[in-house]
Amino acid sequence: MAIVAKGRLLREAPVREILGSTDSLLVKAEPVEAAARALSGEWESEIMTGGLRVRALPADAPAVLRRLHAAQIDVYGLSAEDRSLEDIFLTMTKDADA
Repeated sequence: MAIVAKGRLLREAPVREILGSTDSLLVKAEPVEAAARALSGEWESEIMTGGLRVRALPADAPAVLRRLHAAQIDVYGLSAEDRSLEDIFLTMTKDADA
């Protein structure tokens, strides 16, 4: 699969690889505002309904959990964000416009 924007090749890889490349973790934690503050020094985060979207690679999940545990935040779930091909395409082409 190839992703092209304005005549420029942005990425070429198998669909499975493109779908597997996520840069966000979804964290269900309480209190969510305190969780966002605890992570703010190293990871950007966005408070959303039901939790927190953290801009971090799946490999960063253990470090994110350790940071939240150290801040005495209750964590109820953590997963890599599943994105559709459409979401990935829109994100990549939006960044290409900048």
